[in-house]
Amino acid sequence: MHHLHRRSDGGADDPDNVVALCPNCHRRVHHGREGETFEADLVERVRDRSFD
Repeated sequence: MHHLHRRSDGGADDPDNVVALCPNCHRRVHHGREGETFEADLVERVRDRSFD
């Protein structure tokens, strides 16, 4: 699990603030050269999904 908004930055420890990532993607977010861009894309994708 990965928090979309860091808890240390005020993000909630709540199911609406987490996404399941495979180990490779989780490492990419935290240690990849484009980690910030990848994470921003994740946040946008989660925000844009509908639950109809």
